[in-house]
Amino acid sequence: DSTSWTCGATCGSGTHDGLALYPKRFFVNVTSHIEWYLSRGVDITVLYTMRDQSITMKEKLKDDCPILGVAEKEDAMALSIMKEAYEKYGKHGSQLKNGDKERVIAVSYEGLLEFKEVYLFDLYHQLGINSTYAPAFIDENAKYVTDPMMKAALKNTSLRHRKKAEPLHFLPW
Repeated sequence: DSTSWTCGATCGSGTHDGLALYPKRFFVNVTSHIEWYLSRGVDITVLYTMRDQSITMKEKLKDDCPILGVAEKEDAMALSIMKEAYEKYGKHGSQLKNGDKERVIAVSYEGLLEFKEVYLFDLYHQLGINSTYAPAFIDENAKYVTDPMMKAALKNTSLRHRKKAEPLHFLPW
């Protein structure tokens, strides 16, 4: 059944015309991905959004993989791939030469929710983005918390993080 082996993208020609034959979930080797782009002169930067480990596992078990052992192995594999790229191309990466910019930046989801624009604008600066746009900051972790007292506290905190959406604002270079 080709639907179990397609990500839904359309491409190609021949036997499976219109289907991209990839599993619905797969890992990208971030290191080789960066190296492939750099070898072609492309200025690439990879952003990792890091989240609370327990929230990440709850989300994975609920939405992606309900088998705990498999989910843990999948998480270990993903972290191994991410760490390899970070060790080579992160802030003090072994593959960076003097003056090279970091190619892998780790972003804390919880840090972004707490520091909001301060964190976001620092990230913009690292990426060379000249903008004053700030989205609504909505805590999506709350739905994975099951403790009633913690849930109530997160709900109150989440309301403080909400902000009306704004249009994009770009500063002149």
